[in-house]
Formats: sequence, C-alpha cells, structure tokens
Amino acid sequence: MPKIQVTLPDGREDTHDLLDASITVGRHPENSIVIEDVSVSGRHARFVRVGADDYKLEDLGSTNGTRVNGAALKDEAQELEDGDAIRFGKVEAIYHSTARKGARPMPEAEKAEAKVGEASHRPSDFGNVSPFKKRQSAKDPVATGLMAFAGLSIAVFLFALLRTLMLTPPV
Repeated sequence: MPKIQVTLPDGREDTHDLLDASITVGRHPENSIVIEDVSVSGRHARFVRVGADDYKLEDLGSTNGTRVNGAALKDEAQELEDGDAIRFGKVEAIYHSTARKGARPMPEAEKAEAKVGEASHRPSDFGNVSPFKKRQSAKDPVATGLMAFAGLSIAVFLFALLRTLMLTPPV
C-alpha cells in the first residue's frame, strides 16, 4: 500500500496511507491530507491513482509550488516511484510504494556554464529592499549641549589644577 511520510518543519513526522483514487493535500481542513504550515496552500496538490498500486502527483496552482526530487511540477502530473522526495512549499515528504519497478535511469548530467564579467557595477535602479527602516540616531540638542558643557568644565578644572601645581612658592 502506498504511503506518504510528511516531515513538518518542527521535526514531527506524519505518515498517511494512500487509499483513495484521488487524494488532495493542503492546509484547508477539507483536504484528505491536511498539512498545517504557512508555506502550504489551502489546496496545494493532488495524488491521483495510476493502475493498482501507484500514484501520480499534480500541483493545484499552489503559491509556493510542489517539487518532486528537486524538480518543480509544472502543468502536468508526474508519476511517482518509491523513495521520491516531495516538497509541498517548505514541507518535506517521501513517497513509499510497494509496487516494484525496474531500476531508475540516472538523470542526464547538465553542463553549467558561467560567464565571468569584466567588471561589476551597481545597477542604476538598485535600492534597499529590506522591510526594516534604517535606524537613525536621534540627536538631542539638550544632551549634546550638556555633554559639551561637561567636557569644557573638566578641561577648565584640569587646566586650573595644573596651573596651581606649577606655582612656585614665594621665597
């Protein structure tokens, strides 16, 4: 019997048996498998039975997408095999199936090309996209004046002390 083992971000694991012909996954309580995580859409994905003991997975237009073995599901469903790693938003899951198939072929190696630029520069439309405002130091004129007065007073005191110590006694 096929199963899906869901690992939640907090480390909890839930295992769900896949029994029905169509099984929906999402955050909404009407789904067959409910995953309570903010990265999972209300109706995120659907398992559809293929044959007697296998399923295919399709994304239902989720916000954060569905991935199988790292590849994003596009518009078409993908047939699952035992051990496939599934990701609903940020929630990891593993598909387990008792159906035996032949060995999976190795994926084709992709050659990555990187072009090195002559020089780098900041784009003209570059801006800070941080949602936090830059902290500005508040300048209090009264506190600044008091600090200046205190510093000047200490300097005058030290000067007077030094002049007093340098006096020579009358003979």
